Amino acid sequence: MTDANVISKYRQRSVGLTVAMCAIMLPATHIIDEIKLFFWRKMFLSTNVVLRALSCAVHNRFVNVGYQYGVTSCTLSKCDIKDAMWQSFSNMILL
Repeated sequence: MTDANVISKYRQRSVGLTVAMCAIMLPATHIIDEIKLFFWRKMFLSTNVVLRALSCAVHNRFVNVGYQYGVTSCTLSKCDIKDAMWQSFSNMILL
């Protein structure tokens, strides 16, 4: 049984088991970088002036992390960021 079949089977029965399986299979660096990108994006799109100024101060960090995964803009949607991260992960596995 392939990993995809196992995940599909667990997903139908329990969300908790699916999360556990994904946590085991996905590298921690991808998860941490995804959280960073979401955080910086949220700061950049905030209406709070202080958060917006901080996000501009660390914009180069966003660009450096995002460049590794093909994320080029803070204004991308969360779905686009997740898709780029998944694409990077799948390319890493296929190599």
